[in-house]
Amino acid sequence: MTGWLASRRRLQAEVAYLRLQLKEERAKPRLTVRPGPPPPPAETTTPFAMETILRGQIQVLQQMTTVPGARELATEVRAWRERATLLDKRLRDAQTANEGLTRELAAARTPVVPVPAQREPGLG
Repeated sequence: MTGWLASRRRLQAEVAYLRLQLKEERAKPRLTVRPGPPPPPAETTTPFAMETILRGQIQVLQQMTTVPGARELATEVRAWRERATLLDKRLRDAQTANEGLTRELAAARTPVVPVPAQREPGLG
């Protein structure tokens, strides 16, 4: 019998809590939906706004669902990979040239040891 009373009290307390929450929610002002186009999105000052990133990902995913879009994306990926390999090659060439110039500069900065005066015997 005590178990039944405890569960009944618990349920009554839960109902009272939910009714209180419902009353509070009803007291809040309702949102009004105006007809017409949605308002423009608010601009953010961060360089990479999460909205922009997500919109771009959604757009890419929508493009990939069509055959022409997938082909276009494949050619774009190919072009970016070619650019990346060319830039990688240029970077390696620049690093090699930089290492060579660094060695030449280090060799030029080494202190010059003066050569002792060499005199031929008998010159005075």
